Amino acid sequence: MTQYVWNLTDDLNLLHSQVVESLEEAAAFSTLSNQFSRLPEDSPLPEPEVVVRFGRVEEVASRVRKGYSGLGAAFAVVSMISAFEAYLTRLLLIRRSAEKAGQRGGLGGEEFNRLRTRVQGESRTSPKRLVEKLVASPSENLRVGAEWLDGIYRVRVCLTHRRGLVDTRDVNESGVLTAKWRKAEFHVGEKPLDHLPFRAEAGEQLSVRFVDENRTWRPGDRIEVGPEDCHHMAFSLAFLAGWLKEELHTEIQQLFGQRRNQS
Repeated sequence: MTQYVWNLTDDLNLLHSQVVESLEEAAAFSTLSNQFSRLPEDSPLPEPEVVVRFGRVEEVASRVRKGYSGLGAAFAVVSMISAFEAYLTRLLLIRRSAEKAGQRGGLGGEEFNRLRTRVQGESRTSPKRLVEKLVASPSENLRVGAEWLDGIYRVRVCLTHRRGLVDTRDVNESGVLTAKWRKAEFHVGEKPLDHLPFRAEAGEQLSVRFVDENRTWRPGDRIEVGPEDCHHMAFSLAFLAGWLKEELHTEIQQLFGQRRNQS
């Protein structure tokens, strides 16, 4: 029987690098969409490769072109959150596999496949609950990050299923959809990095701080996002992914340490 030696650190690092790459691509797409939407309408474009085209081609194309920045940003948000959702599910599979392998001293292929199916069902819950499943004793960064994640997941639902239009099913008991909106602020020393080029003094360190604000929408409102929102979200999700990876790694190591001490 073929045996596979599991390298926890390598697997976690691989998943982390994959989700960060997805975030980078989505953020870049939002920027390119904004650049495209700001081209003058008489700017030449390559000839379309589609032979048969649907609808009022020129009229609709002009309208789409003008709104392409918002469409691209909305797609980027959906793409980033979907990639992060997949990341959380894969981390949960690692957690459950570690727990099972620690109990039995190993994990067979068939048992792993059954476990993977169970994890797919278990992961269908709120992001906050999923983070709690992943890390038993989350740090303050993770706890606050999970609450922020819950809000932007609700935003994702509107962008995915209703083109950003808030429906009555999206709102809370107060009749509004509320989400924490996180902004990444970079500082050089104590000075905010808010323009380029920026002159830094020798020895000053670059740091990032996250600032949360509440955004609210009522039924009938349209959620609009831009490329700057996408880049802030990408930074925030990347940091959250890193915190999750490190804290999960620590807890799994502690789990195996406890098993060894008990045996």
